[in-house]
Amino acid sequence: MDTDLTEIRPLERHVDTLLRIDLAGGDCLLLAIEAQGRKDPDKRSSWAYYLDHLYAKFRYPPVLLVVWAITAPTADAVFDES
Repeated sequence: MDTDLTEIRPLERHVDTLLRIDLAGGDCLLLAIEAQGRKDPDKRSSWAYYLDHLYAKFRYPPVLLVVWAITAPTADAVFDES
């Protein structure tokens, strides 16, 4: 396996919203917010990249919040009590 992790082509990745939150005591964290309209299994790797890149770039701990609309059939599947 090749150990070179250099990107050959540029990756264009955009988080929907990014906020820096200043905490008491002078600490900060980054809140990345992603809005999803549908289930996308490829997003997990994008989110991992976002978190890693945000920490490497800003040196603040990142937190990811993913929000999506739940339709009635989806809500039934998520909150199935059986």
